[in-house]
Amino acid sequence: MTHCLLSHFSSGVLLASGGIEVMIFFVIVFGPILVVAGGFVALMTYRKRQLAMQRSFISTLAVAADRTMPLAPTIRACADECGAWPRGEMMALADMIEAGVPLPEAFGRSAALFPAQAIPVIQAGLQTSSLGKALRQFIAHDDKDENLWASLMAKLLWLTALLMYGALILMFYMIKIAPSMQQMFEEFGMSLPHVTQFMFGVSNHVVLILPLVLLALMVLFFLSLFTLLRYSGWIAFNLPGVDCFLRRYDMATVLETLALAVDQRQKLEPVLATFASLFPKTGIRKRLNRVCSDMERGADWCKSLVRHKLIKPADEAVLQSAIRVGNLGWALRQLAGSHRRRFAYRAQTLAQVIFPPVVILAGIVVSVFVIGCFMPLVRLIQSLA
Repeated sequence: MTHCLLSHFSSGVLLASGGIEVMIFFVIVFGPILVVAGGFVALMTYRKRQLAMQRSFISTLAVAADRTMPLAPTIRACADECGAWPRGEMMALADMIEAGVPLPEAFGRSAALFPAQAIPVIQAGLQTSSLGKALRQFIAHDDKDENLWASLMAKLLWLTALLMYGALILMFYMIKIAPSMQQMFEEFGMSLPHVTQFMFGVSNHVVLILPLVLLALMVLFFLSLFTLLRYSGWIAFNLPGVDCFLRRYDMATVLETLALAVDQRQKLEPVLATFASLFPKTGIRKRLNRVCSDMERGADWCKSLVRHKLIKPADEAVLQSAIRVGNLGWALRQLAGSHRRRFAYRAQTLAQVIFPPVVILAGIVVSVFVIGCFMPLVRLIQSLA
């Protein structure tokens, strides 16, 4: 009786120690991950709150500009609201306007009040006397861009978390559980099930492809981090090597602002020069600078945009036809909308094509892993019954 109690007590101690080891492992592995994830969530929430305030401020300015209301009192009213950010820059902008500083210069000194993408739009709106339309146009498309990046971010983050969590669980099982299971079956003189043998065989050769697996996980992690930062508004640039895919999507903002200049019967050269000096994307900015240089030498702006790969030859044909019939503004807006819809369609299609196969592959790996872990227990129970 005493021997039986001692054996049960020792088994309980072993189980408890094993459970403590598992808990320690998960705390060590997942503790920093949870802390970092919590920090990212806090930073993203803080930044989204700032962006919401910026959008509210831009919308208020748009209404004031449309109704020809004085901008300085409007800006001071926004600064006096509870939780306004950044209050000091708003008051400084209002002071400059009241002091008679030209609006382009005053808004140029207050770049911290606006997203980087909005700065050239604001300057172009001031140049073309259509500030309200430019601001409303920016807000409308900024909301659509946010929804697109939110969709991509959710898929990438879910996929990254799933694969990394699965890799950690598989690593722990192969290092901690699998050797003990193999030794136990050898002591009983039994062979492991074929599924388990296959799983152990694959794990023994996983070292050969481990660098590729780690590289794939790192690439997926950085893509998820990029979409998260892009969605939350912390960054506005593109990843290296993807400018050629996003170039026409970024050009949509330029085309829409050119449409405002056409509507106001303004010259296009100052608007293009503004975007060439203030646009946040380096690749677009350099190409627009070349376009401006071509226009100074007397080149046609449509042909120059095609030459520097900012629009397609088919787009040039549409613009040339619109110039002849007198509806260039409408054509520019249609091209901008087409570029945005095409990019959104391609991004969503790519996500829908890649996402399901990866999830199915992960499900197959999980099913093999679960069956390989469960079948040895079934065989052991059947042999001891």
